[in-house]
Amino acid sequence: MVLADAECEALLRPEVRDYRARLLTFFSAETRARRLSPLWDAVFTSLAINVGVAGAGRSTATRRLNAGDVPGACEGLTWWNKAGEEVVKRVGQLVPLP
Repeated sequence: MVLADAECEALLRPEVRDYRARLLTFFSAETRARRLSPLWDAVFTSLAINVGVAGAGRSTATRRLNAGDVPGACEGLTWWNKAGEEVVKRVGQLVPLP
């Protein structure tokens, strides 16, 4: 079965919203209001999709962002670059899209 782009988006959108809604419970009200820009929101939602909501929500990156340590949160996000014990080489690199 081949799905059109719009069909794929329609299937994915509710799932992404669910991950995001569950993840937002881990952020303080101040973080949600002042530090969770659309970019940060997308980054943390992507992390939650890849490692699970609890993993992303309880991560050092989330704790640091809640504490107002934005550079520390950035650093914490870079630690999610392994599959098992192996560093995944493309993690953190920009990948050109077709």
